[in-house]
Amino acid sequence: MLYVETSVQRVEDRLNRISQSIDEEAVPNEAVRDRLESQQEDARTNLEAARGEPRRQERIDRFRIARKNSADAAEIWASLEDEDAPLNDVRSATDLREDVFTFDDEHRYLVGEDPVAAVCTHGTVRRLRDIAIEELNSFRTVDEPVQSLAAGTIAGHREAALAALEAAREIYSSFIDGVDDSETTAIHDAASSLERTYRDRTQSVASPIDEEPTQYVESDIDPDSATADVFEIVVSTAFRRTDFVGSVVENAPARAIRNAYVSLLALEGLKWVQSRIEPGELSGITDAADVTDYRGDAIEAIESMLGTDPDPLERWTALDLIDQFEQPDRILKNVAGENVERRSVHGPIARYCWIAGTADSTSNVIETVRDAFR
Repeated sequence: MLYVETSVQRVEDRLNRISQSIDEEAVPNEAVRDRLESQQEDARTNLEAARGEPRRQERIDRFRIARKNSADAAEIWASLEDEDAPLNDVRSATDLREDVFTFDDEHRYLVGEDPVAAVCTHGTVRRLRDIAIEELNSFRTVDEPVQSLAAGTIAGHREAALAALEAAREIYSSFIDGVDDSETTAIHDAASSLERTYRDRTQSVASPIDEEPTQYVESDIDPDSATADVFEIVVSTAFRRTDFVGSVVENAPARAIRNAYVSLLALEGLKWVQSRIEPGELSGITDAADVTDYRGDAIEAIESMLGTDPDPLERWTALDLIDQFEQPDRILKNVAGENVERRSVHGPIARYCWIAGTADSTSNVIETVRDAFR
């Protein structure tokens, strides 16, 4: 990718502009010195991590952050040497914003032979486009006590916006080069169809705001039981959906489809847990060691997803679920070997049950997405 080569060169060039000796004599202001050193270190760390990152989205993000770090540091250094001589090697915020809007006009939601791959690609492109705008909008909130720090912050935002836009353009160009000039309304129609599907499937489920979570299962569950605790967390997760209606469907249909996919997956995960809840099933939990089986089920479900030949959306889901282990794992590590309050381990149990249910339901929901294009 040209984006990778460009990113490496820009980070290294900026770091090379800074003196290797950042001491009190060179930078008397401690706050400026600390920021300069930390941004240099972060730039190197993120650059190295990006080079070894196998996942495309994470690799792109790491390079963008490394560029932001290095631009911040280099601009601070340049300001220290001469406050009236900024780097001026990034387009102005106004020009960058115009570049983003020009890209919006060029972006056509072509589908090609694989609609799921198209949704993933267009969703990624739109996400990067939105990041570029967010970075440019951040100029309005810059509040630094020292001029050099303010200059560094602004340079970092501009560089991050440029990096996001470059990545979006490259991914989009690579995709459309291999896609026939097909009808672009297909992806908008699919987004609207999935919105209706979600609404239809939620009509049979009562609002968790008005009802006790235990009403979602036929079993007679003690409201004070571990099962009720876990199910309450799962239900609240199932209804934490992202918006994919109205202007989102019209202006960002790929993102709308991905968000609809996540919302449908949440409902299917809820049904999965519903089908497995029995009175007393989660009783006898006193410490973190009792949660091992639930974690193992979640891991096994994800391994099953990745063991075949996963399509892009299935792979994206699996990687997202892997990231969700971090919080429950951290909680359990803190309470390992101790007698703890029930809710201390019920949160991790709920998350592991949720991960397993989501993984097990993924292929069916992906098929629902494909059906929306037929």
